[in-house]
Amino acid sequence: MKKGYSNIKSGTFVSFTALIITIIFLISGSYVSEGYNIEPGSVSPVRIRAIRQIENRVLTEQLRDEAESLVQPLFRVEPSIGVEVVQRLDRFFLEIDRLRRENTPFFTPGAQITLPPRLDVISHEEFMRLAIEDSFLIEIEDFNFNDLLFLVNLESELYQDFRDNVYNVVINILDQGVQEDAHTRALLDMRDEFDRIYAGMDPYLSGVAYEISAVYFVPNRIFDEEATLTIIAERRAEISTIYFLPGQTIVDEGAIVTEEAFAAIESLGLLSRGIVESIMPIIGVSGVAIFIFAFILIYIARYCERLLKNRKEALMLLFLYLVTIGISRVLGGTGLWIFIPILPFTLLVAILLDTRLALVLNIGVTVITMLIIGAGLDYMLFFILVGTLTAEMAKYADQRNNVFFLSLIVAAAGAFFYGAITLVFERAFSQGLMLWSAYAFLNGILTVMLAMGSLPLWEAMFGVITQIKLLDLINPDNELLRRLTIEAPATYHHSLIVANLAETAAYDIGANPNIAKVGAYYHDIGKLKYPQYYSENQISENLHDELDPYSSVAVITGHVNIGLLMANEYKLPAVVRDIIAEHHGNSLIKYFYHKAQKEHPEDELDEKDFRYKNLTPQSKESAVVMLADTVEAAVRSMLSASRQVEEIEAFTRSLIKDKLDDGQLIDSGLTIKDLDIIAKAFMRVFKGMYHERIPYPKVERA
Repeated sequence: MKKGYSNIKSGTFVSFTALIITIIFLISGSYVSEGYNIEPGSVSPVRIRAIRQIENRVLTEQLRDEAESLVQPLFRVEPSIGVEVVQRLDRFFLEIDRLRRENTPFFTPGAQITLPPRLDVISHEEFMRLAIEDSFLIEIEDFNFNDLLFLVNLESELYQDFRDNVYNVVINILDQGVQEDAHTRALLDMRDEFDRIYAGMDPYLSGVAYEISAVYFVPNRIFDEEATLTIIAERRAEISTIYFLPGQTIVDEGAIVTEEAFAAIESLGLLSRGIVESIMPIIGVSGVAIFIFAFILIYIARYCERLLKNRKEALMLLFLYLVTIGISRVLGGTGLWIFIPILPFTLLVAILLDTRLALVLNIGVTVITMLIIGAGLDYMLFFILVGTLTAEMAKYADQRNNVFFLSLIVAAAGAFFYGAITLVFERAFSQGLMLWSAYAFLNGILTVMLAMGSLPLWEAMFGVITQIKLLDLINPDNELLRRLTIEAPATYHHSLIVANLAETAAYDIGANPNIAKVGAYYHDIGKLKYPQYYSENQISENLHDELDPYSSVAVITGHVNIGLLMANEYKLPAVVRDIIAEHHGNSLIKYFYHKAQKEHPEDELDEKDFRYKNLTPQSKESAVVMLADTVEAAVRSMLSASRQVEEIEAFTRSLIKDKLDDGQLIDSGLTIKDLDIIAKAFMRVFKGMYHERIPYPKVERA
């Protein structure tokens, strides 16, 4: 842990530079910028464009209000009102029927009143008094006295028709439904209907029928508030939301700022808030930036430590980051935020550095650029989702045949996620959805083309190595490998086996298997100059028999420096050159050291004269190649001698332990557990390569 945190210091300059530039971009960005000092009705000093898609609230609301104004109020017939009207008519005629049966419309409590022959000789005042005392059910205040007497004395058959006509006319009009504002019209229709029914008869009948109906009739078609509100909501919903599209002019320079334009500018956060109100946003975005950088730096220190040690890779990451936020600052002002190069940044980091680091940086850069341009949640969701997929798909970019399909996948994902996110936020098929989904698709194609096309640039400028480059290096048609196959075929065969061992072990311990494999292919290219001096290429005689030990050591150790010269000449990547330089470290060449002791027993030998003059392995990949190179020839000779597997494994572990005890692995980063995993990986390869064959049965001839 301490080692991880101590390495943070080596990346302080790069990190601090990136942080300072980021804060400058944030302070000058849309989120905390001073903004425009304008009001509705004022003259705009500049042309203001939408930096992102924003709802035109004023126009949208205006169109919806117009749609609402066209909705007519809805009414419904209330059945209970008709029932009540009929019930009141029933009570009226029941009283009239009672009076007709008893031949008197009034009673005194407990006694029958004898009427004169004509009821109309009774005074109105007397009728009213007696009716009240007898709990008369008719609302007599609403009727003419003479009309009531008329009904009581009406001939039975004519009375029955009269009552039926009143019911029929009132019920027919109620069935049609009458609104409050049509009440008068309905009463006039009643009068006309009664006049028609009693045409040619006593006109008094028509008048009384009308008076009774008019008293009890009530409009039964009432305002339906719920249905009206539902229709209004439907009509408003039919009006799609109107948007200012990214890059669209909201107000031109010198034009009057309308309420519509002012609302959009305010929604975009482009209005001046004053110095005091800008302090808190500045503190906020600076705090967010510091937290993001601290988190990423700690992550790199713990999980991607080599980036802190490799200044070129750190500078490349800084350059990519600054280009990304710089372009975002420019494109953010045009509204074309979907082309901000976050996806190319993520893909390049995944290809050139590390996939997990690309995932972390994608989130950090997305949040920072979102604050710089003042984008919304849809922006963040789009780049985090598509960026995560892009980083994960980077592993398929190691072969050029996959580039086309990678482009299609990233492009399709971009279009899909843009459409889905837009529907989530807008809840409708907006005007620009198809167009911007096409932009997202195009951005996916451009992302892969830009990233893959620029790989040679990053390799040349910063010396990084890509998986595609590594695969190119192990192509048998490569000039150096072709020379090995012709001039030193045994060395080439040895290199292939070492590569197989190193690749397997590197994969098992979490190192880069491709770097280990390529390094193993080229670790002995220095032997091309004098191939006959190396045992694997000797057929019968050993040329070292004619040399003294010191000369032999000079020849043997010389293949490292020769290999480095050839690597520089053929412009091999730095990681491959490092493996060439470190694959022997400063190991002791025991054979010639012991030979010198035998030849000159009286001399005190300096062990340094018999050691390689190189750095010990500085990476896991270099160490794995060293161990694979060490055990390959020795174990191969044991296997050819039909040694037991247990003996071979014990010998392999002893060779690894010798390198550990000799201090060759001290700077490699390998742990004791890694060494155990490496030994098991080596044995798995050896068993596969030199497994015991099933003997073929002998065929006896007849």
